[in-house]
Amino acid sequence: MRRKNCRLDDYRYRSDKGARDSQRAHKMLDFVLNLFLEHKIITHCLSAEDNGQLDKDGADRLIYLPSGLAIPLQVKYTGKNLEERIKKIISDHLEAHPHLKYIFIMTPEIVPKSETDTEGLYKMGEALSRVLFPKIS
Repeated sequence: MRRKNCRLDDYRYRSDKGARDSQRAHKMLDFVLNLFLEHKIITHCLSAEDNGQLDKDGADRLIYLPSGLAIPLQVKYTGKNLEERIKKIISDHLEAHPHLKYIFIMTPEIVPKSETDTEGLYKMGEALSRVLFPKIS
């Protein structure tokens, strides 16, 4: 079965720093998702096209797990790890898309500096795993 990698470098140039930081965060997320693919933690990853159906439904990625389950994932970046800001991102998204509960919020603390930043890649992978594979209590 052919697997499609998550997009890398498919980002338009943006001039402001916040947008550039967000682009870098999304690029690093795609790098981590591709590592998940290589290690068979996930089996497939689709990236939403601008104004495509997945995008309109509120998801940025569709992540397929080895069990066959597909998880629609909304990805957000915030330049600050402020609890109130994060709560607002989540509430705004759930108001618009109440059916989509998997939201991955990236903050500067978990975004690797580069593809060779092992500690940063681990932090992002760990944070993403907590979203994709929440503990059953």
